Amino acid sequence: MPVENEVKVCVDSFVSVKERLVKIKAKHVLTVREKNILYDTGAGELRGEDMGLRLRDECGVDDGSFKRVTLTVKGPRMKGVMKRRGEFEVCAACFKRAHELLCAIGFEKALVYEKVREMWVVGKTEVCLDTLPFGLYVEIEGDEGDVFSTAEMMGFARAQFITSNYFDLARKAGVRGDILFDCQGSGV
Repeated sequence: MPVENEVKVCVDSFVSVKERLVKIKAKHVLTVREKNILYDTGAGELRGEDMGLRLRDECGVDDGSFKRVTLTVKGPRMKGVMKRRGEFEVCAACFKRAHELLCAIGFEKALVYEKVREMWVVGKTEVCLDTLPFGLYVEIEGDEGDVFSTAEMMGFARAQFITSNYFDLARKAGVRGDILFDCQGSGV
């Protein structure tokens, strides 16, 4: 199983972060609006094993023609300074049909969360500026050494690294239920 290496840093604003990205010659790739559904069994077996099953629907903000649906399985977290876990990801043709398939084989919707993600690339590292209803986060993902060097170039110290997922961060911020930008519900 391929391994995902990432850290998050909570910020008050993206202004200085974007200035730093430009200074280190990062390239802006795309901005998307995401709808994510986390699934589990009725007994919470995946969460109990520190695993995750996510269906993500992405739609381009600055390029409306960009659409992508991905299904991701995440393994248990590995110990360390950064968040490391095994990860399998596949593309799906249709968000609604993928949701129906997961429900048909016994998975249940555990949580829906939305975010706007601005994606940048620095060398082999992806830097994402994530806006969620409860906060702003910079997520740096890539090979372990590249993550550390990119974080350092951006002025982040290891003491600032967050290894929690957005579900746990939302709960820590006092958000209960689905994590949405508006109150329109979480239908598929």
